[in-house]
This record gives sequence, C-alpha cells and structure tokens, in this order.
Amino acid sequence: MAVVLAVAFLAYTMSTIPPHQIKQKITTYGIRIEDQIFYWQELGRFWFEEKLGQTMLLVEVYRFPNRLTLMLGEEANQSVLTEILSDVLLQEKPEPTTYDKAAKWLQEKLPLDIDGEDPPVQTKKPSQQPTK
Repeated sequence: MAVVLAVAFLAYTMSTIPPHQIKQKITTYGIRIEDQIFYWQELGRFWFEEKLGQTMLLVEVYRFPNRLTLMLGEEANQSVLTEILSDVLLQEKPEPTTYDKAAKWLQEKLPLDIDGEDPPVQTKKPSQQPTK
C-alpha cells in the first residue's frame, strides 16, 4: 500500500510542479550544466530526438550519469549545434540498450500522460465492388 501511495505522490508532484530553468553552456572545455562541467574527453556520441513536441540533445558520457539530456528551447538552432558539436564529437545515434527497450515497453504499458488524447480509432471502410 505504501509503495502505491509513494508512486501516486511522485506522479502527482512531477505533473504539477514545473521544472526550473537551468543554465546550459557549450564552452571550449566541454558542456557546462549549472556548476558541473563535462569535459570533451569524457563525452562520446551525440544525437537529437523529438519527444512530446520538444527537441532534445542527447550526449553520451563516460561517467555517471552516462547520458546527458539537454532540452532545446525555441531559440536553439539545431544546425548550428550540429556544426559546433561535430568538430569535437561524433554524431551518431546508438542502438537501444536493454534498459532503453525495457523503459520503452514500460512506457507503452503504463503511460503517465493521463491528460493526453486517446489514439484515433481506425474504422474499416466498406469494400466497394465494381458493378456489372
């Protein structure tokens, strides 16, 4: 019972409290997020993904947290970011790991977006037979 209440509280809290804005910078040393810097030597591939109408920049990291996910706002230019990062990193989307596959399966089975619209229902069209 306590686990169910904890998960419900977590879902409620995450859906009602908006995230705060953080400072993200690409510098000559690496990528700086708030007070933490990830040096170019410890970064791997990068790629872009779209999720829920937001463009994200994902970068592999060779230390914890293993992957940086940076949300790009409207003012961010993806082609400029690609040009800058391609000088230092390889642009390549890796194959999904077992963890990625499990997370995708869980997201499909237990969606947290309860306010979203239901997917459109496909109806069969009656087949039209030629008249003789």
